[in-house]
Amino acid sequence: MVMTRSGYLILDRADNVAVALRRLEVGERLEEQAVVVREVISAGHKVAIAEIGTGAAVVKYGRPIGFAAKPIAPGHAVHVDAITLGHHICNYRPGAAARPAVLVPVDKRRTFDGYPRADGRVGTRNYLGIISTVSCSGDVAQMIADAVSRQLLPHYPGIDGVVAVTHGSGCCLAP
Repeated sequence: MVMTRSGYLILDRADNVAVALRRLEVGERLEEQAVVVREVISAGHKVAIAEIGTGAAVVKYGRPIGFAAKPIAPGHAVHVDAITLGHHICNYRPGAAARPAVLVPVDKRRTFDGYPRADGRVGTRNYLGIISTVSCSGDVAQMIADAVSRQLLPHYPGIDGVVAVTHGSGCCLAP
């Protein structure tokens, strides 16, 4: 669960660090964390949002990313000089929170509002749109739609029609 606040981001409820989204200044308060920034934290860097004792896990993404090499007080930067590697056992259980889907009752399910085709397949209304982006090409779009309707449409029974969608402004016209 990602929680974005003014100036910082917490990636998981279990995290004891937050990520600065912008430069955090000394004395700034991290709302909802009751933490005051104790040193400048550069954008993209970590700031402690809880007391992290020596040897305690530094938690980001809800998982240990290292262990505190020294005590880290809330509001202080969490740099590589304050973190050490260590042995830990993580019980990764992908999908453990997955639950069976609750299906919508048959009588409440959405339906497909199509129609049966002569060959047994189903379809929807299929229109080809010729779209102009400015008013000066509107006549050309209409001519293309008319020509395609007369000359090509008979060869494509799956297409129900051709529509010119013209634009009402542009080319020095007021909107």
